[in-house]
Amino acid sequence: SKYYEAAVKASKEHKFIHEEAVASELAAHFFLERELRQQSQFYFMHSINCYEKWGAFVLASRVRDIVESNFEIPPNDEDELASDFIVPHFIDVSLDGSDGPNSKKRLWDN
Repeated sequence: SKYYEAAVKASKEHKFIHEEAVASELAAHFFLERELRQQSQFYFMHSINCYEKWGAFVLASRVRDIVESNFEIPPNDEDELASDFIVPHFIDVSLDGSDGPNSKKRLWDN
């Protein structure tokens, strides 16, 4: 798992949103196969957000379908997701939808 997380982190740091999306989706599948559902759903949701930022709405929709078929929480309920999920320390989560410096909160830090 550390290599998937490293790939997500590196792509985020270098602002390669398309690679961040793909790495997040692959990490999600990795965690799902190992029945680590909480981490899996987080990475699926993160990949959806990255795909949408990139403009790849068909890919985001495909991943959203995976989430809907594997998890009970509706994928569009970001407030519920933000409060329920363990987030890797390198990913800042916007709690209010803005991108300002005061809008980010780290939900989990190793």
